[in-house]
Amino acid sequence: MDTDLIEAEIKLVMDAAALRQLPKLPFIAEHSLYRPITRRLRSVYFDTDELALQQHGVAVRLRREGRRSLQTVKRAGTSSGGLHQRQEWEMHTPLNALDFSKVDDLELRDLFERADLQRALRPIFETDVRRTQRILRFGPDEIELAIDRGEVCAGNQSEPICEVELELKSGNVARLFEVAHALNAALPLRLEPRSKAERGYRLFTGAIETPRKARAPQLAPHMPTSAAFVRIAESCLAQLQANERGVLNSEDIEYVHQMRVALRRLRSAISVFGVLIPRQASAPVVEHLRWLARELNDARDWDVFVAETLPPVVQASGEDLGLKWLLQTSAAAQHAARERARAAVGSPRYRTMLLSVGHWLVTQGWISVSAPEVLAQTVAAFAEAALSERQKRLRKRGKHLVELAPEQRHAVRIAAKKLRYAAEFFASLFAKREVQPYLAALSKLQDLLGRLNDTATTAVLLGLLEQRANTNEAHRALGLVQGWTAGRALRSIDDIETVWQEFKQARRFW
Repeated sequence: MDTDLIEAEIKLVMDAAALRQLPKLPFIAEHSLYRPITRRLRSVYFDTDELALQQHGVAVRLRREGRRSLQTVKRAGTSSGGLHQRQEWEMHTPLNALDFSKVDDLELRDLFERADLQRALRPIFETDVRRTQRILRFGPDEIELAIDRGEVCAGNQSEPICEVELELKSGNVARLFEVAHALNAALPLRLEPRSKAERGYRLFTGAIETPRKARAPQLAPHMPTSAAFVRIAESCLAQLQANERGVLNSEDIEYVHQMRVALRRLRSAISVFGVLIPRQASAPVVEHLRWLARELNDARDWDVFVAETLPPVVQASGEDLGLKWLLQTSAAAQHAARERARAAVGSPRYRTMLLSVGHWLVTQGWISVSAPEVLAQTVAAFAEAALSERQKRLRKRGKHLVELAPEQRHAVRIAAKKLRYAAEFFASLFAKREVQPYLAALSKLQDLLGRLNDTATTAVLLGLLEQRANTNEAHRALGLVQGWTAGRALRSIDDIETVWQEFKQARRFW
């Protein structure tokens, strides 16, 4: 057997109790074609000591089947909204032997034909699971449901595996999301954005998980506009999910920040592609994103206040009774806001949001109401028009920037942020040497406007703290912080005209 196909699957993490309940769900029994099959699967993953395959976005494994091995080669694909899609090649080989002759991708063929790489390949980690699998049929669609219990091991390090894989065997990929939605409604679970190979590599290298920043999507000039939007949106969802575990389990405030960035980027992408995606087609998705943003906003505001605003005030003034009260009260508010954020990210509604957005992207839920002339447009032509429109809007709103009221400056900040996101979305279509100077000037403007916006947010938080202050020392501390932030705002306003002119003089790259 040898195959070359695009694998499409959704991975779900469940605890042991949920896994025991899953086969008892009525719709599982109703749609199962036959009794489940349970077998042990031991898979050995190969790479060089320098991890040459991982650097090329490739995973290679051998799984014993009787007197032969089943070899699988997988390319790095996409993982967003719960859906994993990647190209894979499978073939039987002699036991414990590698054979790349059936891999027809030219880039991978060149890689695998290197004699030095073939000599250096060795086992680096393995997975050992008991898999119980069954086929579910829904009309013309067939899905393999596999329950995996076991572990991934690299040297002396190991992690448990306790997950469900829903893999499309034939039919419409949208059916995967329908089944995942049904499981989410019935059982406690979590969408798993990582493959077993990713987990194994992390164990092998001992890499520590860190907050994931935005990564620019790679676009091709002749890519259809709709396909380009999907790729951009998938990059936003990947950033969102990559920071999920950090929000749930870490005290590092950067995880919440990066989740909010991912949400803003995705909402901005929907706005940038507004002529492609009419509002009625995006409204349900945007409402999901707004809900999560509301749940995270307070956590980020208090994180900035506690971690960035207060420390220089305390350092300059010393920690008296008022500032000590302020630190303790603010830390309590920060903790409460973070718990609210964790509750949201750990909730069934969050998983419903991910599945809904993923389903919307994979089915391109706007196609039926999109204008044909926009659908026919290439992303290169679309990007030029979109960037010109965003820049025009920012320059119009930024006229007389120094004289604008705080609410008007906030509107300029939003316009600058949307232009920056759009520029980053489309950056791969243009020469890097032309993109970077423009982005640098735009980022400098956005950062300055952001500091002014932080002043407004600080004023709101100080108002909330004022309601809890019951001593003269506490009121004095609040006044001290208010004066400090007002002085910082005045310094930023002094710089704003210079930064605005630098942006206006930056040469556009499109």
